[in-house]
Amino acid sequence: GASGPAGASGPAGQDTLFGPAPRRRPRRTRQGEAEVPPEEGAEVPVAHVAVDVPHPHLDHPFTYAVPARLVGEVAVGSRVQVPFAGARHDGWVLGLGTASAAGLRPLARVVGTLPALTPEVAGAARALADALAGTLPDVLRAAVPPRHARAEKELLAERAATDEALDTDPSTEPGAEPGAGPGAGPSADPGTDPGADPGATTSPRPSGGADAWRDVVGGQAFLARLAAGDGPRAAVRPPLSAPTGPLVADVVAAARRGGRGTVVVAPDVVSVTALVAAADLADDPRTAVLHSELAPAARWRAFLRVLRGDADVVVGTRSAVLAPVRDLGAVLVLDDGDDGHVEPHAPGWDASLAALVRAEREGAALALVSSGRPVRTQGWVRAGRLRSLAPERAVRRATGPRVVVPDPEDPVEATARVPATLLRVLREALGSGPVLVQVARAGWVSSLRCQTCRSPARCRHCGGPLAQPRAAAPPTCTWCARPDPAWACGVCGSVRLRAGSVGVERSGEELGRALPGVPVVVSRGGRRHERVADAPALVVATPGAEPPAERGYAAAAVLDGDRALARPGLAVEEETLRRWTALAALVRPAPDGGRLVVVADPAHRVVQSLVQDAPEALADRLLDERGQAALPPAATLARLTGTEADLAAAAAALRGEDVLALAPSAPAPVRVLGPAPVPSPPAPGAAPAWQVLVTGSPEAVVDAVRGLLAARSAAKAPGRLSVRVDPHDLV
Repeated sequence: GASGPAGASGPAGQDTLFGPAPRRRPRRTRQGEAEVPPEEGAEVPVAHVAVDVPHPHLDHPFTYAVPARLVGEVAVGSRVQVPFAGARHDGWVLGLGTASAAGLRPLARVVGTLPALTPEVAGAARALADALAGTLPDVLRAAVPPRHARAEKELLAERAATDEALDTDPSTEPGAEPGAGPGAGPSADPGTDPGADPGATTSPRPSGGADAWRDVVGGQAFLARLAAGDGPRAAVRPPLSAPTGPLVADVVAAARRGGRGTVVVAPDVVSVTALVAAADLADDPRTAVLHSELAPAARWRAFLRVLRGDADVVVGTRSAVLAPVRDLGAVLVLDDGDDGHVEPHAPGWDASLAALVRAEREGAALALVSSGRPVRTQGWVRAGRLRSLAPERAVRRATGPRVVVPDPEDPVEATARVPATLLRVLREALGSGPVLVQVARAGWVSSLRCQTCRSPARCRHCGGPLAQPRAAAPPTCTWCARPDPAWACGVCGSVRLRAGSVGVERSGEELGRALPGVPVVVSRGGRRHERVADAPALVVATPGAEPPAERGYAAAAVLDGDRALARPGLAVEEETLRRWTALAALVRPAPDGGRLVVVADPAHRVVQSLVQDAPEALADRLLDERGQAALPPAATLARLTGTEADLAAAAAALRGEDVLALAPSAPAPVRVLGPAPVPSPPAPGAAPAWQVLVTGSPEAVVDAVRGLLAARSAAKAPGRLSVRVDPHDLV
């Protein structure tokens, strides 16, 4: 366990791995006195430490002696430095106890004043690492931000001054809790009566409009159970027109009435900033914002406020899901399925899985909120780990826009990139407000082809694809960034080029010419607009960069829908539907004239799911298909990537054909596919990557992969394997 010595290796284990601890001269203490080593065989205080090293076979606690000078400083959860393999390494104290001093090395120092790792966070991190064939230190690096000593010192000094002032204040009631003041201890909801019954289940504080949960079947019951101290867990699909701010504010209020805290996770920093304002949390002294774009001092200060209990609500990006909120009552993950929730570093955990693990371990409520329905989330619903909460059919139709698809029987409409139906809807809607067009790709022309033979245009230097970043720019390689104004086709010799995929910049210019006199706004990653006024305007944006309009868009459109659905990848259909439903949520409801034009095949099942507003049905169908094919999430799959030689040895080991003795000879009960080349092209200057796929039951796959990695690490095998369990970008 994270708070005890279970699994820790004793002195005998350390002798086996590293040899006996060398005898050294007595260390000098801070007071300049010699530190007397303990007698041989004497019982001494020890700490069980998870050492931050990148080797899988060392992913277990090691036992260190606690010197007398550190006995009062070391606690469970302390960050420490320890001698390890001839150097000092950081580590985390997972447990304390006593043991024989024989062969034990002492802790070097304690880092920081406060134990930064709570048992709850450590347990969730261990569970994530075990589920994804990773190591505990890999997860803890994201859970606990880097320490900032000055910010920590300043915050503790401020807190000490506040406590001293309260202790000497004659107006303080004798029976008051010591240190209870602004920002300390449980706080009543600022929108409720402080004298109200904390267990009451009346409606939460006013959230600026109609109850955000009222139109969700089971939504009010979810809030009532949360306020009563229960831990309901659900996949929530609110009405498309429901604002996110009140939805979050109601959950925060319900959790506070039950005396518990809340964690809210959004996919990016822009969403976090907008959410804090929309949920009326910007001026709340008990709300902390956590994300990686904060300055180091501000991030560590916010983390310590949460750790000390000065904040009971955390709003942030994916790492905030592991924030040490005391008495955690609810976890919300907004826009479930967005790839912004996925940690790019090993072991590749994501916020939704971490939230589910933590909620189940701590008995907290969980809401995975999305306008769509990820297949993995639907699998959790089928398994009984979540309940599905969604509006009734009549509410869905009344709160979403009317979906329009160009006539497939009209050859002109069916082949045009910008059909007449789309332009007609946009012209009509511009009379009542702004309109939005979603384009899948950024830039001007994201890919080029030969005008004569239609072959992809390739760079003559590195073989990368050519694109046109701006209107007047020459063809430029997207890999090596070299311009090639004298390009000639290597197949037919033609020097004429045509656009393969049109980006958002050129789409904005073409649509602006088709709709003269209308202001054109282009929003994309790196140049994202925050909000659009309620005035006629044409907004062209890439997925995820669509700015909300003050009163909603009068109409919206999706360009190149068939091209988006034809992309390779296991999750393309569910991801495309999630993007389109998120776009629909920005449009006014159908009774108010809102329309959404989708330029795609109307018979495609994704388009049909959008028209019927039934993402759960598509998720169920995809889940059945993946079950038949033994693909995630119906089955567990691990993807190992590396060089061809390393993967050939790994595949042989997993099949029980290991001639290098890197794994047990008995084959694991898993299916091994490959090695084979990775379908996606390599990065510029990199060698082609190869992959091996391992499928089977969750326990068998994780055990086989962890055993392989540990054996390679212990044998110091050359090369490096990257592992992802159930990768979201599987092609």
